[in-house]
Amino acid sequence: MRYLPLIWSAVMRKPTRTILTLLSVTVAFTLFGLMIGLNATFDEVAAKARADRIFTNARFGGNGMPIAVARQIAAIPGVKVRASSDFDCPQSDIRVTKEWGGRFEAIGCGRKAIYNTACEGLKCTVAPEGEAVPWRARPDPAATTP
Repeated sequence: MRYLPLIWSAVMRKPTRTILTLLSVTVAFTLFGLMIGLNATFDEVAAKARADRIFTNARFGGNGMPIAVARQIAAIPGVKVRASSDFDCPQSDIRVTKEWGGRFEAIGCGRKAIYNTACEGLKCTVAPEGEAVPWRARPDPAATTP
């Protein structure tokens, strides 16, 4: 309390500086509080989000889901079924991630495997890495020419 008059006189010597300093501290605390609230809001929205839905947006106009994305999503349940039987593990414990070129990595029950997929329409065939993915039997083009 002994130095209070000295501090008061220094503060009041330049009132513009004092007001700007107090205003900047107030703005800083307000922004900090807003960012904490925004972070809590994002955490709450993420906690309430449904994990069984995938939302897609077209990158370059158009509407709906691109066919390539639909095929990739359609392949995931087949990969889970195949990995479940290979790992002897329930499907709920298996996590599937997409890799390049129709390849999927399945991890679960302490095991990991890579699977190749081939989709025709939304029907997908899954085979472990190293095995050929069977394609549907196609007719010989020479036999169909008149």
